[in-house]
Amino acid sequence: MIPLPQITRQGQPIVKKKDETQRKIIETFLSLYAKLPLKQITIKGITERLKINRGTFYLHYFDLDDLLTSIEDEHLEFIRKINDKNRRYYLSNKVNDLQKFYIPTLKHIEENKPVIRILMSPNSRPRFKDAFKDMMRNNVKSKYQFALDGNKRDEYKKYIIDIIIAGNMGIISNWVCTENNNSAQDIADLFGDILLNLPYFNVRS
Repeated sequence: MIPLPQITRQGQPIVKKKDETQRKIIETFLSLYAKLPLKQITIKGITERLKINRGTFYLHYFDLDDLLTSIEDEHLEFIRKINDKNRRYYLSNKVNDLQKFYIPTLKHIEENKPVIRILMSPNSRPRFKDAFKDMMRNNVKSKYQFALDGNKRDEYKKYIIDIIIAGNMGIISNWVCTENNNSAQDIADLFGDILLNLPYFNVRS
């Protein structure tokens, strides 16, 4: 069975405990969503597996979209909060500070890897990945805005931002969705050394 999408930090839950039936609904849904697109999953399929009636499902969720959205938002909201908390490190030009920004987010992904893998899989809907990319875009724009403003090569620099975002997503997707044993620190180092420092000099030039 798929581990539950309970947000953790250093192995400890940081959200209120779900009741047992709700936890089983989430677990059963995720075991199906790991293999099937959302449109091929049914409430009936979940309730029959759990031997519960549909009314019990509706005590917790309006529909499958509501269920999936609650799982996605649980992780997105936590990542947004730690990004906001550590934004000053991202805006810093010091490499060590950049690691301080990335590592909390990457540790969260690492601790919740089985669920994040499902949310980022080819079968998953794009909502989670798109929201994650939007967070990245806001971060990158805030870091490089000074270089974009009033520059004749604005379009060129916007492409660089797109490359940074695509590169970040590519590294995270590879790390999460394959048998990759790199640590959160290893991935943070990649971001700093490959995807930010080199484009940073291009943006400034």
